[in-house]
Amino acid sequence: MTKEDKQTIYNLLRTASQNVYGYTTPAFENDEFVDNAQCTMHNAQLNSVPVNIPAQSQIIETEIKQPIKVTSSTANSNQDNTNNSELGIVNCELKGMSLGDVILKIARCTRCSLARTRTNVVPGQGSKSAEVLVIGDGPAMEDDASGVPFSGAAGLLMDKMLNAVKLDRRQNCFLTNIVKCTPPQNRDPYPEETDACFGFIEAQIKIIKPKLILCSGRVAAVSLLKNNPKVNLSLPVDQLRGQWFDYNGIPVMVVYSPAEVLKNPALKKPIWDDLRAFATKLKELSPTYAALFNS
Repeated sequence: MTKEDKQTIYNLLRTASQNVYGYTTPAFENDEFVDNAQCTMHNAQLNSVPVNIPAQSQIIETEIKQPIKVTSSTANSNQDNTNNSELGIVNCELKGMSLGDVILKIARCTRCSLARTRTNVVPGQGSKSAEVLVIGDGPAMEDDASGVPFSGAAGLLMDKMLNAVKLDRRQNCFLTNIVKCTPPQNRDPYPEETDACFGFIEAQIKIIKPKLILCSGRVAAVSLLKNNPKVNLSLPVDQLRGQWFDYNGIPVMVVYSPAEVLKNPALKKPIWDDLRAFATKLKELSPTYAALFNS
């Protein structure tokens, strides 16, 4: 394809994106094109950028002994850069996939621009039989370095808050994010990025089968509940928090993110109130969890 043909297609897609989102997204900030013969080497270099899954993130069904590297050869045969049908999870049809299978898919994903700037994918960490799934807005820069979600100062606070109600990522929780790569400068993920990544969170929910979901932050809540007609997606997090919503029959609560609490210590009381209500609900649904308070 010539660079002129690419420019024509690019202009059409950019116009369509502007009509959908109301602004020009970062995916359309680069408009330099070359003929196919000239860009072959560039594509090979992009696909050979190493994508690691550090060992710390692998509390999963399939143990991965070594970090996964995506080279040009594996990317050409395995990259997931079209739609969720390549995951085998359209309409949540998982076809026997395990958490390990989903992580391998995440490692090879290049659906959005975040794949170009990541150091590590951040698929999630926790128990494969978790009763609680915690979903954040997006991995922080510390998470990008380690491949582990909620690993910086905000992560320490998250662990402390969860532990206060007898929840632990090593035992009964699985922690992840609505997107699996870190947005530059810790910005919020863009809608096209959460849309591109949504199949992964859908698959994780289907495989783990949590009793409750805790959305940590507004982006996570809006992305997960976007198809729930009872949710006003324009509300700020302080009007979404502390309520019960529904995702495919699973109760969902929205809370402030730990990063917000670090910036504003006055939020410690409302998030503590919300977590106690969350724990009360989980006691009703899980005799195993309820027994922790009697031990």
